[in-house]
Amino acid sequence: MVAIRPVGHDAQVRGTQIGAAVVVLSLTLAGCAEGGPTAAERSRATSLPTPTASGPSPQRLLSGLVRAVATSPSVAVDEDYVVDGRQTEVRLAWRAAGSVVDASVLPIGRSGPGTEVFRSPGAFLSRPTGAGAACWSRAGSSAARFAGPRTPELGALLSSRAVRADGSLISGSMSARSVLEIVGTDAELSRRSLLPPAGVRVAATFAPSRGGLQVTIAWSALVAAAGNSSRHTRQGTWTLWFRPGSTGTPAPPPTAEVVSLPPTDPAFAAALRDCNSRLQ
Repeated sequence: MVAIRPVGHDAQVRGTQIGAAVVVLSLTLAGCAEGGPTAAERSRATSLPTPTASGPSPQRLLSGLVRAVATSPSVAVDEDYVVDGRQTEVRLAWRAAGSVVDASVLPIGRSGPGTEVFRSPGAFLSRPTGAGAACWSRAGSSAARFAGPRTPELGALLSSRAVRADGSLISGSMSARSVLEIVGTDAELSRRSLLPPAGVRVAATFAPSRGGLQVTIAWSALVAAAGNSSRHTRQGTWTLWFRPGSTGTPAPPPTAEVVSLPPTDPAFAAALRDCNSRLQ
């Protein structure tokens, strides 16, 4: 049997559906008019957040620390380094961009005296330390690394480059040759298989320390930069603490404590003995 629907039934259903849609649309528009987001709110909802300004780059941070040392009228450097298991402490002071230097070099755990060096544009002197009072005389080859117009320490520091920063600790690199020149001239380094090619760099860390800058380098990295010669050990760390604005600026030794004769003069040994006896 076929069901017969009354005429006009479909039209009545469609009318009911359209009416319900009109009611829903009306209610929705009314809700938007009363409680919907404002234009400003819609703008904020679709706008991207403004990026915050980043801090100084690692290189900028390091450059500021290096500049504070390089431009200071006077600087003190405390050094502790190990070369093939032999530890050495150096207490260094310079002024006038490194043209005037006073340095004390002390071997640790070894017999023999240390060495004190004074250099200025008009003098290059040294004397032994640790064995009583001693007079100054013209510096010899053992102090050759201090003979240049600026200290190797300053040259090494100026070669610093930053890679990244973690808080106040900066990771970066330095010129391997500039660092190794702290322990000898290029000729000396070459004889010891410790002369890296120009442009080779070694990893270093830099950290502000009590108004100065502390630099740390692994001895093994320096050996590797110089060719990894089997003549050298791999243990040990180098630490250099630069302190700008130090009060203990270098001054020339008293004239009465200086033997002016060159060590090659036959009268030098007697003059040195006489000078040392006056200091006893």
